[in-house]
Amino acid sequence: MFYISPKCTTLMFDSPKFEGGKVSGEVSSVVGGVTGCTFTNAQLSWSNGTLPMMQIEGTGFINDTNTSDSNQANTNHSRGVQFINPQIADSQNLPGWYINYVSDRGPLEIIGGKVHHARYLVTGRNIQIRDTVFIQNGPGIIYTTGDVWIDGIWMHRSQVPTSGTSSQITLTGNNNRVTNSRFYTPYGSSTDGNVWIQSNSSSELWVENCEFGGSFGNAIQPGSDANARRCTSNRLMTGASYGNLIVGYPAYGRLQSRKLSATGGSASISVTVAVDASVPLTNFIGGATMFAARARNNSGAYISAGAFFTDPSGTVIEIADLGAKFSVNGGGVSGDGQVWLQQSGGTLSVINRTTTSITVTLVGMIAEF
Repeated sequence: MFYISPKCTTLMFDSPKFEGGKVSGEVSSVVGGVTGCTFTNAQLSWSNGTLPMMQIEGTGFINDTNTSDSNQANTNHSRGVQFINPQIADSQNLPGWYINYVSDRGPLEIIGGKVHHARYLVTGRNIQIRDTVFIQNGPGIIYTTGDVWIDGIWMHRSQVPTSGTSSQITLTGNNNRVTNSRFYTPYGSSTDGNVWIQSNSSSELWVENCEFGGSFGNAIQPGSDANARRCTSNRLMTGASYGNLIVGYPAYGRLQSRKLSATGGSASISVTVAVDASVPLTNFIGGATMFAARARNNSGAYISAGAFFTDPSGTVIEIADLGAKFSVNGGGVSGDGQVWLQQSGGTLSVINRTTTSITVTLVGMIAEF
């Protein structure tokens, strides 16, 4: 549809309308090496999920100390590219891939707007998305490889795959953050294995103050303990049906500290334990962990509450029990009527020896992760 060559500066498109993707042989529009390019109120429709509508990708090495700036421009790295209030809509049967962006000179900014029935909104690296509404997109809408900040978005009624699993947002590489956002779909189930936000063990992920609703397999799959501890103050909406809030790890809150160099924090989790079952909570215990626990039976009636202290360097849990139903440092025997807490390194196991299934809620303060 268009080609913007390197070294172009201060371009403004007001209320443009771009459509395509249905004709065989169509190619991506190219934005190369620009400084300042703003699309305001753009209407976009691209019915091709195999190549992007817009290719904004820098190639090669740039040298920010080059006095003439020519070396930077010749590598096609752009800066100052913005989409403000974009209106993106596809047919549900022909969802498209919109933007592939890579630049070492500056981020792509997508601010506000609405995305409806897209396959991929954006791929690449060095991207900011703020205050955008997503409706019936995916499965899988954002795939990036680092330096991404997503803030204040609302993903509503997102699609799930008819077979297999997917993640709606996949963030690899370093410096990735999702904040103050809401995710909801009625189309999944707590056992479908799908994920809203996914990373891996070699990447860096922060997820803060996000909420998740509807029915879905998992909210966050951090990929590592370090990433899990960066996922704070997230929650499930009322009535949500999920397999996990954070896959494989407790849900962490945020412990405010006046000592800015403190390495600790807080952890909270609620687990249901069947009769004579044991549920391990991996990495719940850090250095010098003090936690409170409350047990309820399957009808919600109070069983017991207690306060505990332990450390992963030892194997002994100290206890102060208000209801005489918690026991520690053992596994008990069937029918002894106790809720047992057992420690192995950083893992805390909850063992139910009562006569009904129970729910145990734990909140811990940790001096050192």
